[in-house]
Amino acid sequence: MVNVSDPSTPFASSLVETPCRTDGRLDKARRERDKEVYEKSMTAAIIQLCGQCAVLLGWRPAEFWNATPAELACVLNAVEGQAEVPPGASDLQTLMELFPDG
Repeated sequence: MVNVSDPSTPFASSLVETPCRTDGRLDKARRERDKEVYEKSMTAAIIQLCGQCAVLLGWRPAEFWNATPAELACVLNAVEGQAEVPPGASDLQTLMELFPDG
């Protein structure tokens, strides 16, 4: 959710300051401007993330673009040491007792 009162939000001021007319001309112009700002900030974030994957993981651009968001999150969490520990044998046994397939 966009916090329009937060000045660090890229297009917060345009969301608050631009009046809307009933004919929609100013509203359309505001939407187009906000979209442009969003796309520029999104592009910068993607480029930064691609560069981090190159440095941290040794990935080439094709490897970055072929990774799914889930794969990327998994790898980056593992690099940061935040990877979840898989359940052990006792955990699996407990789950099988709680939820028998039988």
